[in-house]
Amino acid sequence: MPSFSDYFFRLDRPVREAFNQRHILTSDGVSESTLREIYQRAYVHRFVNGAVDLFALYPNREVLHVTGDGSGGWDLAIGHNDLHGVTEHIEVDVIVWATGFRPARMDFLAPLSHRLEREGDEYRIDESFAAVWDGPPDRNIFVQNGARQQRGLADPNLSLVAWRAQRILDRLRGVNTENQTGSFIEWSAKLTAGDPDADAATGRVAR
Repeated sequence: MPSFSDYFFRLDRPVREAFNQRHILTSDGVSESTLREIYQRAYVHRFVNGAVDLFALYPNREVLHVTGDGSGGWDLAIGHNDLHGVTEHIEVDVIVWATGFRPARMDFLAPLSHRLEREGDEYRIDESFAAVWDGPPDRNIFVQNGARQQRGLADPNLSLVAWRAQRILDRLRGVNTENQTGSFIEWSAKLTAGDPDADAATGRVAR
């Protein structure tokens, strides 16, 4: 949700890093419709078409070796994580390595990299998704899907593209059209003004 992205952006960096690490699997899930389609297709192959050996799942295993089998296919040697010393072999036609992803390098920004502030592995951005740099304030470099450490696990998700685009367009036009309905979820603690904890949370220092 947009409100959570803003809340996350204002957290201290160690808190953000701990949250991302703790909830990493919540952002890389699969939809119910996809799971249902896989199950139904598996059911048809196994029980309608009688292709019992057409597919199989091998959970909790590690690929040890991959070798060609001489006919254009592959032989996978896999080991079970709970039964050490036991090696299984599977013959397959195609291998898809679904090993996850990392943000791509932005080498095209190399000539300006010394002028851009960084936060860990990312370019630091402001609330409008503009990179923080030492250049003129009316010359912006906007970053989308490149601030997971600063904006949270939802940053790569398409669900917030329209909202991010509005933030960027507002910045370019010099206006503020932030008129979305407030969230029914209170992400942060509601503190009373003047409370020492409230001052600390907002960055104010009592004098």
